[in-house]
Amino acid sequence: MLAELSASKLPADEWIAEMFATWAGAARWDDPYVAPGLADPSGLPPTYVLTCGRDALRRSSEPYVTRLTEAGVTVWHDVLSHSEHAPLDRPGTPDGERAVARLGTWLRAGIAGMSE
Repeated sequence: MLAELSASKLPADEWIAEMFATWAGAARWDDPYVAPGLADPSGLPPTYVLTCGRDALRRSSEPYVTRLTEAGVTVWHDVLSHSEHAPLDRPGTPDGERAVARLGTWLRAGIAGMSE
């Protein structure tokens, strides 16, 4: 069961739009190279999605996993339920080590290795 985020912990839509505009500039948001979550996921390769349970940006990951699955894309979704945003930036912490290990498993073995 996925942990629920309270509405008070979600960033405002305006903040999300400003953040996106800062890094995407004038690019179309539905361009799959800019925002894969907003583009048609059909034909994407097997995809690994890592979600942090205590991440205010989490609200985008679960719908993305659903869209991938509905498009017939092989997807593996890990949830680090007690992790904050960006555990890969913290490789020396328990959640960072777990994230690095899971990503390494995906890169070495793909979906076949993920059940380990």
